[in-house]
Amino acid sequence: MENTLTLINRYLEGTATEEEKQQLMSFLEESEENRRLFASLSVTLSRHQTDRLPDSEEREDRMLSRLNARIDAAEGKKRSRRPFMWISGIAAAAAIVVGLVFSRPKPLEEPVKETLLSNNTEVVRLYTLPDGSKICLKPGSSVLYNLSEPEERTITLDGDAYFNIARDTLRPMTIRTKDVYLRVLGTTFTVASKNGYQNTEIVLETGSVRLSTPSGVPLVRLSPDQRAVFSSRTSDITVEPVAASPFVVSNYSIVSLSNATVAEIVSEIEKTFPVRVSVSGESDQTRYDFNFLKSDGPDDVVHVLELLTGDQCSVVRNK
Repeated sequence: MENTLTLINRYLEGTATEEEKQQLMSFLEESEENRRLFASLSVTLSRHQTDRLPDSEEREDRMLSRLNARIDAAEGKKRSRRPFMWISGIAAAAAIVVGLVFSRPKPLEEPVKETLLSNNTEVVRLYTLPDGSKICLKPGSSVLYNLSEPEERTITLDGDAYFNIARDTLRPMTIRTKDVYLRVLGTTFTVASKNGYQNTEIVLETGSVRLSTPSGVPLVRLSPDQRAVFSSRTSDITVEPVAASPFVVSNYSIVSLSNATVAEIVSEIEKTFPVRVSVSGESDQTRYDFNFLKSDGPDDVVHVLELLTGDQCSVVRNK
């Protein structure tokens, strides 16, 4: 079985074929080491997956290659490159869970079409969807998403959220609220719309958003740095200018970078936190989409950067 990382990724996305699922099951039944690898990569890919680009498979292979090279250097000896090489230290907790999950191999289940995400905590939470889209939910907010339809992706929101929608020209995204529907491609924006709210508010940071009523009546198309407020009482809509990026940071404590190099990401981390960041790896111009919450702390953010790039990254000292 080739391209283990890609196969596991396809399974987590719900796009694996029946033949690929059987290949994965056979791989898991071979050894405890293989089941540990699956658990580690599952945690890494499901929690830290970035927007997929045309060269994503090549970047995934390079990430594994860099991580394996670092393991070899640490152990002081060479190892042959194998697609199923054990990558230690990525998710120790997953190794505990895997003994329970895979002690008796079971048939892999079909993915559920609609998935519910609810933030029942007291802090803002950041989620990454299988298509690479990211959602930042305020406490008490929830979304129900469906990414399996061939012509359209949908998200139903109840509450306050920041969206960074992965671009897919063949399958636009529709955000559904109680009063307004938003049609987007690749866009970043906030929406405040909850059962019991009198108004629905949209702030557009980047891209373009078309607003309509749930019945399909067009309302307005927003441009960046605009805020629209729809009144459920009067059905009136007002549009006004707003500094969107400061609004997003102050309301969601999220830093969002698109198409950024590692150096640009590091610079933003160092501006956000009183730290310096060390990166040991190739100095290339590969670009990534990278999002983090200020509440995560610099160590967590740098760890995500390390998993994303395959480079060795660390917080070296306070500024």
